[in-house]
Amino acid sequence: MQRIKSLSEYFNQYEKSQSDPEGFWAEIAKSFSWIEPWKKVLESDFEKGDVKGNVYGFICALGLAAGAVIIRAGKKNANLIPSAMTAKLLIALIALFFVDDLSIEGNDFFFISAMCVFCVAIPFVLITLAPRYITAAEVNLFFLLETIL
Repeated sequence: MQRIKSLSEYFNQYEKSQSDPEGFWAEIAKSFSWIEPWKKVLESDFEKGDVKGNVYGFICALGLAAGAVIIRAGKKNANLIPSAMTAKLLIALIALFFVDDLSIEGNDFFFISAMCVFCVAIPFVLITLAPRYITAAEVNLFFLLETIL
């Protein structure tokens, strides 16, 4: 994938992405190394009018932003980790209603353990502590970075 060098090139790429989204993203996907090539380039429900996932995403982002602001406004020396852990447990219990199959097979225990440490515990503690020292907007940038990584 080539870098965009000018504003006019950006607008050309934007126009291409709007007129032919599948072709645009397929071209970008070709620049990545793939173990197995993709079968479907785009999966979007905007045209169909199904925005349920977008509403869930918005509610999640709103909750994350509100949480960062509340933590920032709280006492600087308060330990918010127990209350946040309780909230995560409640979220996990609610998520059980959306799971089709709870079977765990093969290496799943290893992956679950690794994800608990590296994807939940460490980032959770850091993101809970971060609003005490930086602004809520900066903390939410970390949420975006966590999603990308």
